Amino acid sequence: MHPFTHTFNMFMFTFICLAFFYCLIQSSALGSAENLANFFMINSPIQVIVTALLGLVSNCFVSVFLAVAYVKGVISFPALLSGLITVTGLGLMTLTKRCEKKNDVTFITVVLLVTAIVVGLIAYYNMQVLDLFKDFIGG
Repeated sequence: MHPFTHTFNMFMFTFICLAFFYCLIQSSALGSAENLANFFMINSPIQVIVTALLGLVSNCFVSVFLAVAYVKGVISFPALLSGLITVTGLGLMTLTKRCEKKNDVTFITVVLLVTAIVVGLIAYYNMQVLDLFKDFIGG
Protein backbone atom coordinates (compact mmCIF):
# COMPACT_ATOMS: atom_id res chain seq x y z
CA MET A 1 0.00 0.00 0.00
CA HIS A 2 2.92 2.35 0.71
CA PRO A 3 4.12 2.53 -2.95
CA PHE A 4 0.59 3.40 -4.08
CA THR A 5 0.16 6.21 -1.55
CA HIS A 6 3.67 7.52 -2.25
CA THR A 7 3.02 7.54 -6.01
CA PHE A 8 -0.34 9.24 -5.52
CA ASN A 9 1.21 11.90 -3.26
CA MET A 10 3.98 12.60 -5.77
CA PHE A 11 1.46 12.80 -8.61
CA MET A 12 -0.73 15.23 -6.68
CA PHE A 13 2.22 17.41 -5.65
CA THR A 14 3.47 17.56 -9.24
CA PHE A 15 -0.02 18.28 -10.57
CA ILE A 16 -0.66 21.06 -8.06
CA CYS A 17 2.73 22.68 -8.72
CA LEU A 18 2.26 22.60 -12.49
CA ALA A 19 -1.28 23.96 -12.11
CA PHE A 20 0.10 26.77 -9.97
CA PHE A 21 2.72 27.68 -12.60
CA TYR A 22 0.09 27.48 -15.35
CA CYS A 23 -2.14 29.86 -13.40
CA LEU A 24 0.85 32.13 -12.80
CA ILE A 25 1.57 32.28 -16.53
CA GLN A 26 -2.07 32.93 -17.39
CA SER A 27 -2.68 35.45 -14.60
CA SER A 28 -3.28 39.09 -15.28
CA ALA A 29 -0.04 40.00 -13.47
CA LEU A 30 2.11 38.28 -16.08
CA GLY A 31 -0.45 38.01 -18.85
CA SER A 32 1.44 35.73 -21.21
CA ALA A 33 4.45 33.54 -21.73
CA GLU A 34 6.27 36.52 -23.25
CA ASN A 35 5.84 38.53 -20.05
CA LEU A 36 7.04 35.54 -18.05
CA ALA A 37 10.06 35.33 -20.35
CA ASN A 38 10.80 38.97 -19.61
CA PHE A 39 10.32 38.28 -15.90
CA PHE A 40 12.81 35.40 -16.15
CA MET A 41 15.20 37.71 -18.07
CA ILE A 42 15.32 35.64 -21.26
CA ASN A 43 18.47 37.24 -22.67
CA SER A 44 20.39 37.54 -19.44
CA PRO A 45 23.02 35.36 -17.77
CA ILE A 46 21.10 35.87 -14.52
CA GLN A 47 18.48 33.49 -15.90
CA VAL A 48 21.05 30.69 -15.67
CA ILE A 49 21.46 31.35 -11.94
CA VAL A 50 17.70 31.62 -11.35
CA THR A 51 16.95 28.30 -13.05
CA ALA A 52 19.85 26.60 -11.25
CA LEU A 53 18.33 27.72 -7.94
CA LEU A 54 14.87 26.63 -9.11
CA GLY A 55 16.33 23.19 -9.87
CA LEU A 56 17.18 22.73 -6.20
CA VAL A 57 13.48 22.32 -5.40
CA SER A 58 13.21 18.63 -4.60
CA ASN A 59 10.65 17.22 -6.96
CA CYS A 60 10.15 16.15 -10.55
CA PHE A 61 7.82 19.01 -11.43
CA VAL A 62 10.78 21.35 -11.83
CA SER A 63 12.18 19.34 -14.75
CA VAL A 64 8.75 19.28 -16.39
CA PHE A 65 8.34 23.03 -15.82
CA LEU A 66 11.80 23.78 -17.22
CA ALA A 67 11.19 21.64 -20.31
CA VAL A 68 7.82 23.27 -20.97
CA ALA A 69 9.29 26.73 -20.36
CA TYR A 70 12.07 26.01 -22.85
CA VAL A 71 9.65 24.74 -25.49
CA LYS A 72 7.45 27.83 -25.00
CA GLY A 73 10.48 30.12 -25.34
CA VAL A 74 10.34 31.37 -21.76
CA ILE A 75 13.88 30.27 -20.92
CA SER A 76 16.98 29.81 -23.04
CA PHE A 77 18.87 26.57 -23.61
CA PRO A 78 21.72 27.44 -21.19
CA ALA A 79 19.12 28.16 -18.50
CA LEU A 80 17.42 24.84 -19.23
CA LEU A 81 20.80 23.11 -18.98
CA SER A 82 21.71 24.69 -15.64
CA GLY A 83 18.27 24.02 -14.21
CA LEU A 84 18.29 20.37 -15.23
CA ILE A 85 21.79 19.85 -13.83
CA THR A 86 20.59 20.80 -10.36
CA VAL A 87 17.35 18.81 -10.56
CA THR A 88 17.83 15.75 -8.38
CA GLY A 89 14.22 14.72 -7.95
CA LEU A 90 13.87 13.62 -4.37
CA GLY A 91 17.57 12.79 -4.04
CA LEU A 92 18.56 15.95 -2.18
CA MET A 93 15.64 15.65 0.20
CA THR A 94 16.49 12.01 0.91
CA LEU A 95 20.14 12.89 1.40
CA THR A 96 19.22 15.65 3.84
CA LYS A 97 16.91 13.34 5.75
CA ARG A 98 19.26 10.35 5.97
CA CYS A 99 22.73 11.92 6.20
CA GLU A 100 23.99 12.54 9.69
CA LYS A 101 26.66 15.03 8.65
CA LYS A 102 24.82 18.17 7.51
CA ASN A 103 28.11 19.71 6.37
CA ASP A 104 28.40 16.98 3.74
CA VAL A 105 24.90 17.76 2.46
CA THR A 106 25.73 21.46 2.28
CA PHE A 107 28.99 20.72 0.45
CA ILE A 108 27.24 18.47 -2.08
CA THR A 109 24.52 21.06 -2.67
CA VAL A 110 27.04 23.87 -3.18
CA VAL A 111 29.12 21.77 -5.59
CA LEU A 112 25.96 20.85 -7.51
CA LEU A 113 24.84 24.48 -7.70
CA VAL A 114 28.24 25.85 -8.69
CA THR A 115 28.66 23.17 -11.36
CA ALA A 116 25.24 23.97 -12.82
CA ILE A 117 25.90 27.71 -12.88
CA VAL A 118 29.37 27.35 -14.43
CA VAL A 119 28.16 24.95 -17.14
CA GLY A 120 25.14 27.17 -17.85
CA LEU A 121 27.26 30.32 -18.10
CA ILE A 122 29.78 28.59 -20.37
CA ALA A 123 26.91 27.53 -22.64
CA TYR A 124 25.37 31.02 -22.45
CA TYR A 125 28.53 32.85 -23.47
CA ASN A 126 29.42 30.30 -26.15
CA MET A 127 25.95 30.73 -27.65
CA GLN A 128 26.43 34.51 -27.58
CA VAL A 129 29.72 34.12 -29.48
CA LEU A 130 28.06 31.78 -32.01
CA ASP A 131 25.21 34.26 -32.52
CA LEU A 132 27.68 37.11 -33.11
CA PHE A 133 29.63 34.97 -35.55
CA LYS A 134 26.42 34.00 -37.37
CA ASP A 135 25.36 37.66 -37.59
CA PHE A 136 28.79 38.61 -38.89
CA ILE A 137 28.66 35.97 -41.63
CA GLY A 138 25.08 36.86 -42.44
CA GLY A 139 23.44 33.49 -41.74
